[in-house]
Amino acid sequence: MSRKALPILAILLTSMLLLTLLPVGGQTAAALSTAEGSQAPAPAAGTSEATEPPEEIAFQRTKEPVAWKVDPHLIDNLTSLDYPFSEVRFIIVCENEEAKAYVSEHLPSNVKLITYFRYLPFLTASVPKGTDPAVIYRIADMPGVKGIVADRMVKLQSLTAGDRVLLRLDETTGKPTIQQLPWPPKPSYFADYPWFLNETAELIGATRLWEMGITGEGVVVAVIDTGIWDEHPALEGKVIAEASFVAGFEWIPPEDPNDYYGHGTACASIIAGTGAPGGKVWDLYYSGKVIGWVKPGTNKGMAPGAKLLNAKVFCRYGFAFWDWVLRAMEWSVEHGADILSCSFGGGQYPPEIDPMRIAVLWAIEHGVVVVCAAGNAGPQFWTTISPAAELGSIAVGSITEALRISDYSSRGPTVYTMMSYPDILAPAEGTVMACDHIGMTAPPEECAWWITWGGTSFAAPHAAGAVALLLQAFPGATPAAIEIALRRAAWKLINPVTGEPYDHNIQGSGVLNVTAAYYTLFEAPKITRAISAPTQVIEAKPGPVPYESPVVTIEKTYPCLIESPHPYENDMYEVYTLQHPGAKAISVHFEKIDVEDYFDYVYIYDANWNLIAVYTGYYENIWTPWVPGDTVYIVLESDYSITYWGFRADKYAIDYVREVRKVWFDFSEANILVWSHPAFTAYEQFMSYFGILSADGANVVLSGEAPIRWNKTVERDFPCINLTAFDVLVIPDPLHYDPWTLPIDDVVTFVEHGGCVLIIGDNLAGGYVVGEDVYGFPIYYKNVTEANIFTEPFGIKWSDVAGGGYSTAVNTTHPIANYTTTLYDRTWSIIADELYLACPKASLVVEEPAVVVAYDPHFPTVAAYESPAGGKVVVVADDDTLTDRGMYAADNLAMGELIIRWFLDAPLRLARGAYGMKVLVDCTLRFYDPYYYELMFDPERGDEYYRYVCVTEEYFSTLWRELYEQGYRIFFRYPFFTLEYDPRGPEYYRVVYFHKDDMGNWWYTYRFEELMQYDIFMLSSPLWYEDERYIDYTDPLFLYTPFYGMVADREAIYESLAAVLPDYVYYGGRLLLLGSAHMVADMGLGYVDLNYT
Repeated sequence: MSRKALPILAILLTSMLLLTLLPVGGQTAAALSTAEGSQAPAPAAGTSEATEPPEEIAFQRTKEPVAWKVDPHLIDNLTSLDYPFSEVRFIIVCENEEAKAYVSEHLPSNVKLITYFRYLPFLTASVPKGTDPAVIYRIADMPGVKGIVADRMVKLQSLTAGDRVLLRLDETTGKPTIQQLPWPPKPSYFADYPWFLNETAELIGATRLWEMGITGEGVVVAVIDTGIWDEHPALEGKVIAEASFVAGFEWIPPEDPNDYYGHGTACASIIAGTGAPGGKVWDLYYSGKVIGWVKPGTNKGMAPGAKLLNAKVFCRYGFAFWDWVLRAMEWSVEHGADILSCSFGGGQYPPEIDPMRIAVLWAIEHGVVVVCAAGNAGPQFWTTISPAAELGSIAVGSITEALRISDYSSRGPTVYTMMSYPDILAPAEGTVMACDHIGMTAPPEECAWWITWGGTSFAAPHAAGAVALLLQAFPGATPAAIEIALRRAAWKLINPVTGEPYDHNIQGSGVLNVTAAYYTLFEAPKITRAISAPTQVIEAKPGPVPYESPVVTIEKTYPCLIESPHPYENDMYEVYTLQHPGAKAISVHFEKIDVEDYFDYVYIYDANWNLIAVYTGYYENIWTPWVPGDTVYIVLESDYSITYWGFRADKYAIDYVREVRKVWFDFSEANILVWSHPAFTAYEQFMSYFGILSADGANVVLSGEAPIRWNKTVERDFPCINLTAFDVLVIPDPLHYDPWTLPIDDVVTFVEHGGCVLIIGDNLAGGYVVGEDVYGFPIYYKNVTEANIFTEPFGIKWSDVAGGGYSTAVNTTHPIANYTTTLYDRTWSIIADELYLACPKASLVVEEPAVVVAYDPHFPTVAAYESPAGGKVVVVADDDTLTDRGMYAADNLAMGELIIRWFLDAPLRLARGAYGMKVLVDCTLRFYDPYYYELMFDPERGDEYYRYVCVTEEYFSTLWRELYEQGYRIFFRYPFFTLEYDPRGPEYYRVVYFHKDDMGNWWYTYRFEELMQYDIFMLSSPLWYEDERYIDYTDPLFLYTPFYGMVADREAIYESLAAVLPDYVYYGGRLLLLGSAHMVADMGLGYVDLNYT
């Protein structure tokens, strides 16, 4: 039986459907009892101790007290090191407005009042961490207090395919299988991926209502989310009011209503987007590539005529407090919302004191339909979230394009109330929606208005848009009427195994069908009923502009599935194999491991059957240590009795950092001319590439506006740059052909006489924005004919079709992709066999004698030509291959240098990875710069956070760069983690591993087996101030890090190092003690000429 149909079904059994639920008249202007005129003003925080109320004040309880009045989590937060703030937040749930006013005036002096709600019977307050719990219990004992709960943080309900299991049992063998997901083909249950909104609208029946003139016009939907980027063309004019409730709290800054995450903009486009812009689709959900096109006007939201309220509650980090959500619900109802779209969720409280339950019922009482995401905690049962699980809200689960229930979609029954869940299902997984250009979902530049995403977050907007259509057709329909119609009209999904419909706690009433819901309401009897509504409308005001968050680079991950039987069997020894050809190392993510403690084991081996890790017991969401090589063996071994659930691995990461990252050639004899006329080229985006060529010794000259000629220094009395003085001419991203500054005949002559030309960029052929039309849409300049002027003499033409993404379709027999030589009596091979094409706008058409060197991966993107006289030409179509932004991806830089090396036949001077020796640098025994912090990336959690910076790392930056360029790998050893150096800067340093054993225990002292992984150990003379003996990670700066709250003792580190260093040296390790080391520190470089080798 449905959790929400129960109170309604009794009515239906005694009267006709919806007899008392569907008014036809307009709403009355009945004011709330808490409207401004009668509401007590929000008082300041209490300044006196709590006292007994005057005898004339009487508080009536609505029912008996709940089993507990104070949330245990709140009491835990008062002392927990894991609680991320110095002030502990909580919500006081009162009986009524009088009680709320009384409590606010009698709060203890150390309690800070944060929010006095306008309509809801709540107060939000805080106390310093460490406060005696007796203070909370004193408030709970005040008259009229129903309960006190923690003001928890709420999560969004979105995800990408890499977050979940994508492949299941092999359909032919029935056994678990793992394989790399290629693109294409797609997993079978993606169907005709991606899922465009015109397809989802057809599935739920919205297009049929559009044909009847029902588009949601006159209906207002409040999007309670991360904000809305209303500059997106599909949302132009949609937002009629906005407010940000991200008020800031301690280290969380306040934010304005703009969307700095992307989630709210995506949801808004599904609800009411016009589909105005066309363009490419960026596949955020699955492949990370540009995968298709949207025709302008087709990717419409479910209710393209509806208007939106932008109620921002989630900060740029993707979380909110319940307090912010509750305030947004008040504001939305007050501003005339007909529907609340809630694509988020959190834990539930007992119904009697659950603030979200009270708020949902309050909104419903005022005629507002509450539509919520069911959550992404499936496929287990009992995975419900609030507010979707609250009585009266509409909980929406997710389905795929192949009409399967998404494995992540949460299942019922509800906690505390034991009611079925969800209510209905709607499209979500891999849907195409609006892309936010200022948030997390910012696409490749000039590339996409549209992205794909997944999660029940995007099922809820489909249902909210459907409700908007029904409310236009039936103004004033009550939330109960809408819910019954949607549930009665839904159609069931059938379990292909049993041939029966899925359980009600899996699919609810079934898949949304808004056309059938329309006819359900159309045929129902109708009466008029007054619905109270807030009368005062307050102008929405934006908050302060927040700071910009940093951008980090993450590891490359792939979805997969390898799992044991559930449960596994006795006396089992099963080997599962994972392979990724070309990977330098692999780390496997286990969604869950559950085996019998100390009797059954999961082993991780490398390709040579060296044991890497052992797991026994219960684990969730863990990454294995890096396994060297391209193969991982996972072994499940069980004894003769007692078996548990087993394990499931859902994704893996590869270390795709090549041994050759920075190729060090000798270009000291090269003279390179760059055509850099500011009106005709976009040369500025390649300055890092030109800087590297200069660092290799090349003489790089920018032409500016000066004309370039073959064998001339003067033309019509104008000074010219003579091409005969140069070996290489670079034409960087030409925007137009200019016969005065660079006549093509002179370029051809240059090549015919042995000169070399590098042409980069596809703006001419693929188009670039030059303006906007009368509707505000971008106008692209495209001219394949003009682009051909630069390349056609060499057998290379242009086409305005392109692919994009990572490509291994590279001809590694060509010199610009493969170079082998002998240096220092060793053979060196530099191979560029993978390129990253961020957003190509055009491709090449290649005719002999020119040859194709690389594809994008579908169309030619790099081509080369060699003249009989030895002149050489290379054309790189995608400008991002060598721009400052894209140069360091894959092997882009290696190919960029190999091109110049081929032009000049230049010798190798030194290559990254030439020696491959590993240097471990101690960063535990020197003091830390108190004013210097850096971000680091945590591959276990996929998140970034701050870290201390040791002066050893900071003061010897030139030494680290020099050693790196000579082929050494540099590692910085901190107490709880080890980082690998990257010359691009600290933000690119990679966490090699955390100092945590296989059982999850942290360690920070040195171990012999740890040092033996490195060829050289470098120790800068141990020195720390006495008051810095302990390295303290309890600062709020380290919130949400796995080592937050931990402390390392430098004396213990020193003693452990003294114990293991003799054995390290005895068994072949090299120790370098730097002493004060001023000679090799950055500060000493101006006084002494050193050879770091």
